Amino acid sequence: MGKSKELYIQYTTQLWGGQNGEVNLKTQDGTILTFAVRELYADLPSIIAMVHMELEHEEKHQREVWHKLGKKLTKDYK
Repeated sequence: MGKSKELYIQYTTQLWGGQNGEVNLKTQDGTILTFAVRELYADLPSIIAMVHMELEHEEKHQREVWHKLGKKLTKDYK
């Protein structure tokens, strides 16, 4: 296998299929990612599970940040 290339996608601008067994995503910088539909479909359960785990982690982190801020504000104004 060749050298890996990392691509960060902040958001997508388009999503389309061409009725040719492929799904295309266009990213914020104009890069087009093309997926073979069978492979993408097979990966969806894992992708969805990872997305849920990351969202839960992000939400937990935000709650902790707000909780710490609340404690600090309470302490500062006693």
